[in-house]
Amino acid sequence: MPAPQPPKRKRTGLVIGIVAGALAVLLGVAVTLVVVLQPKEVQVGDCIDVFDEQASRVERVKCGSAESDYDVVGILGYEAEDCPGSFSVVNDGKTYCVLLDVEVGDCLSTYVEDELPIKLDCSDPKTEDQVTKVEPNGDPEAVCAEGEGWYSAETPPRTVCFGDKQNA
Repeated sequence: MPAPQPPKRKRTGLVIGIVAGALAVLLGVAVTLVVVLQPKEVQVGDCIDVFDEQASRVERVKCGSAESDYDVVGILGYEAEDCPGSFSVVNDGKTYCVLLDVEVGDCLSTYVEDELPIKLDCSDPKTEDQVTKVEPNGDPEAVCAEGEGWYSAETPPRTVCFGDKQNA
């Protein structure tokens, strides 16, 4: 009579370990592809942080964030004079057509002709202006209150009204 066979070992732990390892590898590959394939250059629809009023450096950031100063609505060649109906930022050999990415309550650098307004923390002593209204279109003189300043763009239409900074 042959000796009884020992019971077979279950390999459930090994199978679970292999499946978990394979899923971790697939997740790592997916994250790497997203990071590598994501365009590094600023594209229309992106938002940018402008580091100073002369736009000496720009960086792509999340739209609506505290760092975001502008929505990019067009990109022209370096030789372009100005963007039709919007601000222009010349950087890295390109002219970016941009609109302020602000909301009511945001503070802006003090208006200076030939300098770009940028969003600043309201506690910054360089801020004197605070956004009071953002309208998708309309005549700035009709949209903004008497005594307020404004930035207006035609393409796409947007009016940003601002007044003296309130206590922050």
